[in-house]
Amino acid sequence: MIKFVSCRLLVLCCLLSASNLLHAFDSSVDHLLEGTIMCSGSTEKAALAFDGDPSTYYSTMASEMQWVGLDLGEPYVITRVSYSPTSDSQGADRMLLSLFEGANSPDFMDAMPLHFISSVPNKKSVTADVNVSRGFRYVRYVGASGSYCNIAELKFY
Repeated sequence: MIKFVSCRLLVLCCLLSASNLLHAFDSSVDHLLEGTIMCSGSTEKAALAFDGDPSTYYSTMASEMQWVGLDLGEPYVITRVSYSPTSDSQGADRMLLSLFEGANSPDFMDAMPLHFISSVPNKKSVTADVNVSRGFRYVRYVGASGSYCNIAELKFY
C-alpha cells in the first residue's frame, strides 16, 4: 500500500511540475508572504533560508525527510514559489526531486503539493508558478532524499 501511494504521489508531483511554467517575478501580481519560521532542524539555521543572502543557506544534520517553511498566520493562495540552490558544487543537484507543499494543519497531514523540482535548477534563482486555488496557512520546502534540505533562499508569494 505504501509503495502504491508513493507512486501515485510521484506521478501527481510530476504532472504538477509539468503544468508549472517558470516566469519572472511580477510585483503587481506577486506579494512576498512572511510568517513564523518552522522547520525539522534548527530554527536559527532555518532563518538563513529567508535572510535574503544567497551566500548563506539552511542545512540539517539528517539527510532524509527534512523541511523548512513558514506559518503564515492565516490561509493564503500561493501563486508562486522562488528558490535558490546553495552556491557549492552540489547545491543545485541536491534540489532535484524536492517538493513545495501547502497545508492547513501544522503537522502537514493535509499537505498538498505546490511545486515539484523535476530537473536540476540551472539558475541562481528560480521562480515557479503555483496553480492551486486553495489557501494554505502553512507552507514548506521538503528536501529530496539525501539532500540535507540544502536551500539558500526560499520565498512564497
